[in-house]
This record gives sequence, structure tokens and C-alpha cells, in this order.
Amino acid sequence: MNIHLPFDEKWNQHNKQLQQLLGLADDPRFAVQIYTSISQALTEVCYSLSDLIPHKKTIAHFKNIGPDFDSVAVSLSKRELTIKNFSRDEISKPEYLTGLSKELLLLVTSFDDPIVAARHDFSFLDEQLKEKKYFHIRLSNFLHFSESMRLPSHYEVLILSLSRDRTLVIAGERAKIRPEIAPKLNVNWQRELPLASISLYESTRNLNSNQTENLKQLAASNRAKVLAFELDLPKGISTFFRDETRVFDRSVLLCDGVDGLSMITKLSQLTGVNSEQFETTSLCRWQDARLFEYLYKQNHSPEALRGLIIIDVNLLNEDFKKTLAKIYSELLTEQNESLDF
Repeated sequence: MNIHLPFDEKWNQHNKQLQQLLGLADDPRFAVQIYTSISQALTEVCYSLSDLIPHKKTIAHFKNIGPDFDSVAVSLSKRELTIKNFSRDEISKPEYLTGLSKELLLLVTSFDDPIVAARHDFSFLDEQLKEKKYFHIRLSNFLHFSESMRLPSHYEVLILSLSRDRTLVIAGERAKIRPEIAPKLNVNWQRELPLASISLYESTRNLNSNQTENLKQLAASNRAKVLAFELDLPKGISTFFRDETRVFDRSVLLCDGVDGLSMITKLSQLTGVNSEQFETTSLCRWQDARLFEYLYKQNHSPEALRGLIIIDVNLLNEDFKKTLAKIYSELLTEQNESLDF
């Protein structure tokens, strides 16, 4: 039998448990909250901060933050908030923030891309925002599993994606987040989360120095593995990246002339590997071109993204490369394509 009672206290209790697990239980400067997705976390955080300072009506966000912010921007616009996007070059100039100073509520930046894991460096904003009272939301899709994350300052909010259906928020003491929806969800919040894989620090302390060192070693190992794998790729397959501005937890490849969904489906079948260790931007997989519009605007053509595949770093070795070449050749043959292009 089901009786209908509010769920707020369950959510609050779980947040306290997470705060303790992160080593922040006795630190009143930080609030820890759990959400079901990046989109939900962004929505709840932006809503709360706009309620906290209602006379400031402008939200500025990094233009290549990815599709998670798109639906959030629509709902924020309905609240009569002005949404502005910026490039890294624009925000690096102090006059950009000066021009928005009277109306600016918050900035949203990202450490990395939500699909290909390209890295974005906004560390220069720490100095620019030092004496400012703008809120700064810093979003990490993947980077926090490769390197230690700085705890938020007074006006900052750190958003960390933990899994497909769990996202962690750590808010500084001035960023009072009082969500409207998350506490009322009938969700089983009690589940194992990869908190032990995260390392947090601030200038005067490191919450998990051993894990920080582990992450450094893992990042170095993964970098070497990815770069070695991406040397001498099969003809017709090339690496997406031309530099090392990336998170080395994956190999991102462009397979010319074939569909990425066909590639990863055959790879999963032939290797017996869990399909979650592969991904693609093929529209046969997602059926919504709007998800990748921000990549198109970075001069990545729809045709190139059709054959883009993402492979987990733990699969990368010479045997897997041979399997990759075999499947690619077979798909070209099925399509009557030739390797001579």
C-alpha cells in the first residue's frame, strides 16, 4: 500500500551523508546537494540564485557549454532573465564583465566538453572575480575523475557529474541553493556513488591528498595510453584532436565514410564489451541534430560527426586497434566504399 507523504527530509538527510563522506561535515562554508542530472542541477541553482538577488537579471554562459544548458536557458528566459553567451576570448577581457556589472547575476563556465571532453581553461577568472560579487557556476563533466578540484569560494558553485543519473553540487556559503523540485522527487537517493574517486582541495588544505596523487598517476597513464593508441590509426580513421587540450579518459575518432552507430554496435558485439564504453554522435543514435549544434558552430561538419566514435581509455591497446580496423574495413565493403580516398 502506498501513502503519499513529502520526500523533502529524505533528500536533506542524504545530502548530509554526502557532505560527511566528502569530509565537509563540520565546515559550514559549504552546502552539498545531489540531483538527478546536470540539467536539473543547473536549473535549480540558477533559479535559487535569481530568487536570492531578484534585481539582477542577466545570466552569462560559455557559448560551448553544450546542450545541457539549452533547456535551462529557455526556462530562465521565461522568468524574464536575460541570457548572454560568451566566448573564451570575450570573457578574458576585463571590460566584458565591466559592461555587465550592474545587471550581472552569474556566470556559467565549464571545465570540459560534455561529449568529446575537450578542456576549457577559465582559471583566469579567479583573479577577475576576486573582489566581485557575481556568482560563478563551474561545471565539470569528466575532469574531476582525472584531477583534483578546488572547492568553491564564497560566490561559487561547483557542479560535478557523477553518473548518468546523479550530479553533485557543492555551493560556497554566499550561494544559498534552495531547490524547488529535487527534494520532492520520489527517488531512491541511497545508492553507491564514486565519491572516493574525487579529490577536493583549497589553498590551505587538501581533503584527500592520497587520492590527489592517485589521480595524477592515473592521468599520466591514461594520457600515454591514448596518445600511443592514436598513432598509426587505420587508413580512413583519424583522431578528433590536434592538440592535448583534452581530458585523457577516452579516444575520440573520426571514421570517414561510415556511420558511428554501426561502428560501435559491431565493436560491442565483436569484443563482448559493455556498450556503455562506446559512444557516437551519429544522428542514427540520437535523432536530434540540435544536440550537436554547438559543435557544428566550432566547424565540425555534420558528416564528420556522423562517423565520430568515442572509446573508453580502458579498452585501448594494439589488439583493439586491429579489431577497429577490421570492423571499419568490413563496413566500407558492405557499403561498396573503397579505402582509396
